Amino acid sequence: MDYQMIEDEDEQGLTRLFLVISPRIEIEDETAVIEAVLEALRRSSAMADAARVLWEQAQMIRIKRIEPVWTGRGKLLPLQMRRAALSQLGTKNEQWIEKEDSE
Repeated sequence: MDYQMIEDEDEQGLTRLFLVISPRIEIEDETAVIEAVLEALRRSSAMADAARVLWEQAQMIRIKRIEPVWTGRGKLLPLQMRRAALSQLGTKNEQWIEKEDSE
C-alpha cells in the first residue's frame, strides 16, 4: 500500500487527518489530491458531506510524504488513530513514527 490515513495531532496540538503518501509516488499537485478526497466525501453521503464542509474549513487534511506506517504487530492499517498512543508515550509525532518503523 502506498498511502494511508492517520489521525494525529499537528505541531500545535490540533487534530489533523494526515494523508500519508509514499515518497515513491509522484504527485504534481498535492492540493489536487486533497481536493479529490474532499470531492469523494461530498459524493459519498450527506453525513460525509457535512464532515467534508467542516474539514475543508478547518484545513483538517494534510499530506505527509513518508512511507505508510506499520503497526508494532506488523499490520498496515488504512486508517490509524494515533493520539492515545502519543499521550502514553509522551513523544512527538515524527519520533513515534520512527519508533514504530524500527520495531
